Amino acid sequence: MTVAEYLENESKFLLDLVADQYKGTILLISKTIGSKEDITSRLKSSGYAVVQATSPETALEKIEKVNPNLILCDAEFPTGLSGVRFLHILRATSKFNFVPFILVIDAGEDSGLSPNDLKPNEGCIKRPLEYEELTTLMNEKLNHFREYVSSLA
Repeated sequence: MTVAEYLENESKFLLDLVADQYKGTILLISKTIGSKEDITSRLKSSGYAVVQATSPETALEKIEKVNPNLILCDAEFPTGLSGVRFLHILRATSKFNFVPFILVIDAGEDSGLSPNDLKPNEGCIKRPLEYEELTTLMNEKLNHFREYVSSLA
């Protein structure tokens, strides 16, 4: 086997390995990016690509390029748009109104949304995040999205 053949086989193996582990892209909009509460590393180790934004305004700049499979967004930010307002903007945008959206609410905080206000592809979770609870909710919303897309075919 030549070096070129070896490298070609190795490249195919690595691409297959990555493709098998890749679960989708998450747009993480959080004021805690870089803190001990940041869940980016756990999401990445679970097979997700994570694109970070520290505010909804920054996320609006990134969302067209990223085309996320799921959006995970804090409910409140120190300035600018809230997570709930960002959700309303996405609902008004036909390209993104069916993307699964999970709002992260601080303990003791009220999102202003009742469960009846949420669409089937939307959810809320309280901080501190329990990773297993988060992944269960993410899978539920992603499955709903897949069923929706399948129904269009």
